[in-house]
Amino acid sequence: MTTRTTYNTAYTGNDAIPVFISFCVEQYAHEKGLTAPEAMLAFDRNGILEYLQQHYETLHTESQQWLLKDIEKLIQSNTPTAG
Repeated sequence: MTTRTTYNTAYTGNDAIPVFISFCVEQYAHEKGLTAPEAMLAFDRNGILEYLQQHYETLHTESQQWLLKDIEKLIQSNTPTAG
């Protein structure tokens, strides 16, 4: 029988970052009436995952409401306007 582990023992990153990103995805999905996979796709397409990871130290100290507004602004700025 093969045993699988969640983390490779060589992993040296910060476990708080994936937890924070997961929190943001779930909160955004709930706020927008999306499934988590739909929210994750929106984050991926708009560079939000990288943004959250790169700016974790600052962002994780902000309120949930502020984070959701910030994420929405970033997504809207990446959405082409009609016309």
